[in-house]
Amino acid sequence: MISEHVPSIEIAAPSSLVCSTRVEDVAAKLLQVLSDPQLHDTLSQAALSIAPEYSMEKYVEKLLAIYREFLQAGA
Repeated sequence: MISEHVPSIEIAAPSSLVCSTRVEDVAAKLLQVLSDPQLHDTLSQAALSIAPEYSMEKYVEKLLAIYREFLQAGA
């Protein structure tokens, strides 16, 4: 589950149920995932396919690329 109010919704929405911050909505979405094995599997598979793009290794690669670009621009 992911709140409708977080910046990462664009990334995580395909692998999550989007919920409001109302307790009833959070509880309903939790029950939905817990009671529907197929939905759980679908969301899990989506998460597994999305996650590698946002690994720490990818983050470090992108950050290093930015630093290299700055260093080359200053040279």
